[in-house]
Amino acid sequence: MSVESVLKRKALDVAQDVIRDPQDTARRKTAQRRVDLYLDNGESILRNEIGRIFRKPEVRARIEPFIKMAASQSLFKRIVDEIARPVYSTPPVRRVEPAEQQAPFMALATESRLNEKMDLACRLVQACNTAWLFYRVNDRLGMVVDVLTPNMVTVIPDPDDPTRELALIYDKIVRINGRNEVVRCFWDDEQTFMFNETLLLSPPLYHGLGRMPFVSIHRRERWGTYYDVTSGNDLENAQVAVSLLTALVLKLHKSQGHRQMVLSGDIAGTPKDQTLDEENALVLPDGTSIQTIDLKSDATHYVSTIAMITERVAANHGLNRERLNQNAGSQVDEAGLLERRADAIKVFRRAEQDGFEVMKLVSPQHKDPEKRLSADATLKVDFTEISDRADKMTLLGIWKEMRSMGLRSVLDDIRALNPEVEEDDQAWAEIDRNMAAEAEFIRRRRALNIPEDATQEEPGQDAKDNGAMGPAVRDGKMTRDDAAEQAAVGPDGSEPNE
Repeated sequence: MSVESVLKRKALDVAQDVIRDPQDTARRKTAQRRVDLYLDNGESILRNEIGRIFRKPEVRARIEPFIKMAASQSLFKRIVDEIARPVYSTPPVRRVEPAEQQAPFMALATESRLNEKMDLACRLVQACNTAWLFYRVNDRLGMVVDVLTPNMVTVIPDPDDPTRELALIYDKIVRINGRNEVVRCFWDDEQTFMFNETLLLSPPLYHGLGRMPFVSIHRRERWGTYYDVTSGNDLENAQVAVSLLTALVLKLHKSQGHRQMVLSGDIAGTPKDQTLDEENALVLPDGTSIQTIDLKSDATHYVSTIAMITERVAANHGLNRERLNQNAGSQVDEAGLLERRADAIKVFRRAEQDGFEVMKLVSPQHKDPEKRLSADATLKVDFTEISDRADKMTLLGIWKEMRSMGLRSVLDDIRALNPEVEEDDQAWAEIDRNMAAEAEFIRRRRALNIPEDATQEEPGQDAKDNGAMGPAVRDGKMTRDDAAEQAAVGPDGSEPNE
């Protein structure tokens, strides 16, 4: 047996041991819980919590019908999206040098939906603390970027630095014997192969890339261990608490949210199955009376607790009540959110650069020569400013002041108003189109001799009437003020439609 086969077998043994490790199984389960909450798939989570809190089956049975509706409050996803959205809400400007490499890169970015994948990765990193980008070239699809989350990835840490990957294993769904099965894909700096818990499914392939084609993205730096499985537990627990309280509110409305009718006296002769609505009278025998008992209970204590949890956990993550309620506010009000956005940009600026290096390694596999990057290409990434929550006039004033200070350009304004614009050439084309439309608008007004300040109330007059007023002013038949007023409102001095 060759040395290479021994090494391959050793890699398989290590990979299978890691996959079977109960600690890794528990970690994946914890990560799956975060993914489920982000995908609004929290029914089973809430059901388990109700089973843990309410021990008596009859109590649980009265709450369980409301579990599905209790998911109406998606606090976890809301806060995650509020923090992550400003990073890629307007795509960053990516400039590649040398200039001739810009077109191939943009073609690959478009083909792989890079903006959408980076935006998704940013949200999942906030939700799960870690995510990975897997760059690969498919013969049919071209450049593909996969986003992987901790519930589908196992890392073999580097013994010399446990915060780095020595190898990575991710789950892949394949069709085997007519069924979808999950197989494991192993990657390290030299080889890749597929396996399951018992055997090797594909022979090891030496990929020749010199590194793994993955970009690991961590919400914050770690120490002593690779995974961060606990940061964000406050938000996860808040979501479960809010869902539980919402279920209790719904249960309270069902059981104690109405007025109950009570019959008293000799009710043996009361007709059965009578329709109870406002258009029918009840038939009651002699000696029988009817009254109502008010069973309505106030759910204020539940609702106020939900509001308290929501506000405090949002504050933990830099969001205030105005942001959660989508109220307009000043930049100072969003200081906490801006700080977290700055932290996310630091992380994703590195992810963008690392991803570009991987893209350069795998792009030579592309069947289209026009979509291959050279090894000496470099990338510069410029993230745009966060969109201000202010009225338009205030916003335009802020932009104008920033341009005067050299902190912003008109191209930034175009991108803020048109998120689909990615390159400078596209922004300049949009400016040229807007200016051409404005110039044509002015030309048409001038052709009709419409005053620049004409309104419906003061439409002005035509060129003939304007010219006739000159001699009248010259000969003293009309004052300059009278001429100016007539030029504004028309020759008869009346309001339109009067």
